[in-house]
Amino acid sequence: ANEMGENADTLTPDVMAAARDRIGNVFESVAQRVPVIKSDAQFQNDLLQAATDAESTLDAAKQAPVIKQFDNIVNTFGKGGQITGDQYLSLTAKNSILSKAIAQGGDVGMVASQMKDALYGALERSAPADVAKDLQKARYQWKVMRTLENPAAKSPTGEISPALLMAPVIKNF
Repeated sequence: ANEMGENADTLTPDVMAAARDRIGNVFESVAQRVPVIKSDAQFQNDLLQAATDAESTLDAAKQAPVIKQFDNIVNTFGKGGQITGDQYLSLTAKNSILSKAIAQGGDVGMVASQMKDALYGALERSAPADVAKDLQKARYQWKVMRTLENPAAKSPTGEISPALLMAPVIKNF
């Protein structure tokens, strides 16, 4: 719980929800504190890699929505090659098309996650140092929270056995 920024001894649903809300608020705050998010070479390469992975791993039916999201991201950046914090949030929000694709899991979720990671990277590289530090901390805490979600959901008391925790920790870290 401490690793994801919460002061608790168990991982109850309330603790997990509080972590999700708090970390989400940090992401929103960070996006608002970065005046312009630039489409740099690294972002373009990361986004292109996600599109290439989609073409090589997904059948045509699954490619269509992913490519549509790719186009949406590219069009949002536009000819100026930059977006505002509000535009960034609209692309990455919990109810965005990108987040819904990630929630599908599988190959579609993996490619959508790559696109979201590309956006996070662009945000981090565009952020002033103090804001980038907040984002890095929030991303780490989010990763910890996501690692703990399934084991915590399987524990009625909020206590997770080391055996149940080992596999997700190895997978994510």
